[in-house]
Amino acid sequence: MGDLIRMDSFRLRKSRLFIVVCITVFGVMFAMPLLTKGFVQLIVNMVQGGSGDALEREIEQLLYELSQPTALSGIIKSPFGGLSLITILVMISVVSFMYADHNNGYIKNIAGQVSSRGNLAVSKYLVTGMHNLILLVLGVLGGMLGTLISRGITFDEKMGEGILVFFIKFLLMWGLSAVLLLITNGLGNKTFAVVMAVIFGSGALLLVYMPLSFGLNKLFKTNNINIAAYAPDQLFLANEIDFLSGVTGAAVLIVLGVFFTVMLMNKKDVK
Repeated sequence: MGDLIRMDSFRLRKSRLFIVVCITVFGVMFAMPLLTKGFVQLIVNMVQGGSGDALEREIEQLLYELSQPTALSGIIKSPFGGLSLITILVMISVVSFMYADHNNGYIKNIAGQVSSRGNLAVSKYLVTGMHNLILLVLGVLGGMLGTLISRGITFDEKMGEGILVFFIKFLLMWGLSAVLLLITNGLGNKTFAVVMAVIFGSGALLLVYMPLSFGLNKLFKTNNINIAAYAPDQLFLANEIDFLSGVTGAAVLIVLGVFFTVMLMNKKDVK
């Protein structure tokens, strides 16, 4: 297992797509606060001079808010700044890395050299955790640097909460990666995995959770059922996360995803 992990780690470091995604995540998160401030400043300059008193006060308030430092905990809570496109890109990178052995046929060369083909999936999944952590950290660092330059940063009293939310989001992304592992390695279907990566990253499953929750509430005559509040993909995109819901949802996906992937990998023939 150790040799497999080292091999997958080496292949991750050499992956051109992974390197491009790393640069993109850091670059976008760095540029976003700078571009936001510049865009707002441009709008303000265009409006000032010909506006009424009420609008002038709103402009002054907006300029004041933009000049105030941002709480560091807020940046840590949202590594990708709430941008669905960045989350989708990261999820697609996960799929590409997981399916690389199948895509180029390399898995045929190593499947017969390991005691259990399921170990190939476990190794890939463990290294995917490294993949996710690196990108989450780069997102935070890019956001911190861009925000520091554009408006400054303050160390607030919610730093502990911010770090906890970051850790839960790492687990949630790892849990969603377990589903992608099952599809790519267990079922051997990259196309479906890419579709699911886009769905997870965009939060599109909310369109399923809402009517399902409505139907269950009608069936049981209650208003307390909200599936989206416990769904890992929705929790990852949220800024405030319940600790128990986040950890439980991630743990269920990790255990089931890895278990069924290993089972399928050990039973099916490698093609």
